[in-house]
Amino acid sequence: MIGKWLKKKVEQSASKKAEKDILRVISEIQAMTDHEVGTLVATATMLRISLRENGVLSDELFNTLNPKESFEFGQVMNALGDLIRKFQSEEKLDFAAGIMVWHQSLRAIGYPEIRSHGITMWDEIRRGFPYAESGWKNLSALSNDSLGNFPVLEIPFIPKLLNRDVS
Repeated sequence: MIGKWLKKKVEQSASKKAEKDILRVISEIQAMTDHEVGTLVATATMLRISLRENGVLSDELFNTLNPKESFEFGQVMNALGDLIRKFQSEEKLDFAAGIMVWHQSLRAIGYPEIRSHGITMWDEIRRGFPYAESGWKNLSALSNDSLGNFPVLEIPFIPKLLNRDVS
């Protein structure tokens, strides 16, 4: 009895924190210009591709109906949280923001009570899609390595449960 009550309180607390965090992220994205959001899209895409290629983050995880039931979900959430803190400590705030897109997306998928906020976040991120190619070119120019060709097929990636046009 007390175990169920305590578990429910912990889950409610986590859900409230997740809601507060995603609302903050949405507010920050809303304050960005479309070109800035395009750079965020390019950064988030580049990081998702890299994480996928390194076996950290699979695209399938964004499309599962009950991600919290997956052992992989917890591992990925922890890894993304660690990366955000690492990039913040190194003052690579653009990379931290790019990882934050995926971290908040998974949270919104994992907590159905904040899923509508995840959809709102992606509505805002979508504003940057037309400017992602110029953001990609800027990232490539700033990095020591060429990022290669603009990944046209990767840019419109929106997790299915957070895509207003699909859900």
